[in-house]
Amino acid sequence: GYEIAARAFPLERRGVQWIALAPIAPARWLLAKWTGVMALAVPLIALAAVIVTAGLGLGPAGVLPVLGSGLAALVGLVSVGLWTGTHFGDFAWTHPRAMLTLPGRLVAAAFMIVQLIVWLGIAVIGQVVGSESVRQALLWAPLIAAPLLALLPLAATLRRIGRLGSWA
Repeated sequence: GYEIAARAFPLERRGVQWIALAPIAPARWLLAKWTGVMALAVPLIALAAVIVTAGLGLGPAGVLPVLGSGLAALVGLVSVGLWTGTHFGDFAWTHPRAMLTLPGRLVAAAFMIVQLIVWLGIAVIGQVVGSESVRQALLWAPLIAAPLLALLPLAATLRRIGRLGSWA
């Protein structure tokens, strides 16, 4: 999801300047981009959840928690991907891997590492805590926190779209 999102803006090259002239509000345009990226990424996350669940022998009941964790991570990664694409995208790219500048890749890598540490920390706390109710709450915590945290990079992306002349 992150890779698709990070390339969503630079892929259009200088064509993104038309956003300023389009009769669609930037927030609506961003929502369409976010929805499009999610539509491509969610089936991959669902397939990964089924494979992980089968590989770990968790059975059909284990798919939902694994899928929920994957979707929570995806929401954050897609939002950060859109943000890095607008802030660190290279519109003069000559190879798809060059759509992001080095600082953009470093920022994205740092975010992914932090997110991985948080998700693993939640999982470890869930295993250490003896209370079943705390474990259940920890399963749902990422699903609640991820959309709220995703608002920060989405708001920054929206501000950046509003200043098209400075990055397109």
